[in-house]
Amino acid sequence: MVALRSAFAKPASASRSARPLAHSRPLVTALLRGVGSAGISRSILTRYIPDDRTASVTTMTRKIEADAAVSGLQPALLWSFFRDLTQLPRPSKQEEKVLTYLKDFAAARQLAWKQDAVGNLVIKRPGSGGGEDAPAVIVQGHIDMVCEKEPSVQHDFASDPLSLLREGDWLKARGTTLGADNGIGVAAALALLASPPGAKLPPLECLFTVDEETGLT
Repeated sequence: MVALRSAFAKPASASRSARPLAHSRPLVTALLRGVGSAGISRSILTRYIPDDRTASVTTMTRKIEADAAVSGLQPALLWSFFRDLTQLPRPSKQEEKVLTYLKDFAAARQLAWKQDAVGNLVIKRPGSGGGEDAPAVIVQGHIDMVCEKEPSVQHDFASDPLSLLREGDWLKARGTTLGADNGIGVAAALALLASPPGAKLPPLECLFTVDEETGLT
C-alpha cells in the first residue's frame, strides 16, 4: 500500500491564507486529474448549519462569501468540499459536526466506513475504471484545525463558520486561521471518494483523524 498525507503549501508570511494553485501533493494531483467538476452532488452542508429561514445574518453572509471565494477554482469538486469544511466548526476535541458530515457523505454514496473508539474514521471506495486490481492507496488527513484569531476579531471557533475571501491567487480567512492544515487534505480525499463511478482509480482507504493539533491521537 502507498501511504499519503496531503498538505496545503503556504509561505510563513501568509499563515492565514493559501494559494489555490498549490493545493496538493503530486499523487493526489495525479489521482484528481481528469475528475474536474464531474460528479459534484448537491451539498449536504445545510444539515450542519442553520437553514435560510433561521440562520443569523452573519452565518448566511459567510455561506455566500464562501461560495464566492471558491467560485471558478479547479478542481471544482475539491474546492467545494474545502468550502464545506470551512463552514463547519472543528476545533480539536470538538469534531462532532465534521464526523457526522463524513458519515452522511459515505452513506449518500454507499461507501463503507468504520470509526474507532477515539473518533478516527476511515471511508473505503473500491477501485474503478480499470483500477480494481491495483494496490490500495491510503489518503490520510486530520479534521481538526488550529484555532487562532486576531485580537480585534470576534469569532467563536466552537460555533462560527469562517469568513472567506479571495485576493488574486490567495484564498484567505478574515482575521482567523483558514484551516487549510489539514482541511485541504481532507477535501482532496473527499473529492477522490466522490469521483464518478467510472473514474480510473485504485481502491481507496481514506483515513480522517481527530485531535491532531493538540493531542496527536
